Amino acid sequence: MPWSHASIACDAAKAGKRILVEKPMALDTHSAEAMVRAAEAAGVTLMVAQCRRFSDAAREMTRRLPEIGEIFRVHVTFLVAFSGPPTDWWRSADQAGGLVILLQGSHSLDSIFWWLGRTPERIFATAARRNSAWEGEDEADILCMFPGGAVASAHLSLSAKPPVLEALLVGTKGNFRLIEKPTGAPFENFCRLEMNGQVLMEGLQSPSPYTHQLREFADAVREGRIPLASGHEVLNVMRMLDAARASVRSGGPVSL
Repeated sequence: MPWSHASIACDAAKAGKRILVEKPMALDTHSAEAMVRAAEAAGVTLMVAQCRRFSDAAREMTRRLPEIGEIFRVHVTFLVAFSGPPTDWWRSADQAGGLVILLQGSHSLDSIFWWLGRTPERIFATAARRNSAWEGEDEADILCMFPGGAVASAHLSLSAKPPVLEALLVGTKGNFRLIEKPTGAPFENFCRLEMNGQVLMEGLQSPSPYTHQLREFADAVREGRIPLASGHEVLNVMRMLDAARASVRSGGPVSL
C-alpha cells in the first residue's frame, strides 16, 4: 500500500531496522525523501523492491550495454490486464496515487533510469481511464526527453490481453530487445534477450527475480554496502513519476 510506505519505513528506521520496501517507493517524492532521511539518520539500509532489475536477462543486458554504443532510444512496453482491483486500495486514486503511472510506471521509469544512468530534462505524459472499477488512470504513455536528443518512452496499460512486456534499447552500434511473458504460474516468467536480432538468452527465469532481489538486500546488509535500487537512488525515479503525473494534470511537458 504505497500510501503507508513512508510512515512505516520511517518508524522502522527509528527502531534500527533495515528496510526493503515494495515499489512504488512512496506516494510522492516528498514522502520518499523523508524515508531516505530517516534511514540515513539511523544508519540503516533502505532498498526499494524494483524486481524487474533482477531477471537474469535484464542483468545480462545491462552488463552488456556498452556493446551497443551510446543509447539514444529506449521503449518500454508494460501492458497487462486486470478486470477489477485485486485489492481494495486500488479503487482509490488517493491511496493508489492515481493508478497505473505509479504502479507500473515505477517499474518502467526505473528501468529507463537504470539503463541510461540519468534522469531526463523533460517529461510529457498522457493518461486515461477505461475501467470504472477504480478512480485512477489505467492507460498511460510517458515520454522522457534527455539532453542531446535521446528519448525514452513507457507505455502502460491495465486492459491489454494478452500481456505485452518488452523493452527495446537502440544504440549507435546496435540494439537489444528484452521480452518477458508470464507463464500463468505464480512468479514464473519466460524471458528472451536478443541483440541485433540474435537470441542471446531464452527460457524460464529461475530462481525468480524476487529471490535475486532478496539476496541482493541480504548481501548488502551483510557486506555493509549500498544495495542496488537503494532508496537514495530510487528518489530519481520518484521525481520522474511526480513529473509524469504533473504533466497529465497540466497537459504539457514538465521540466525536472
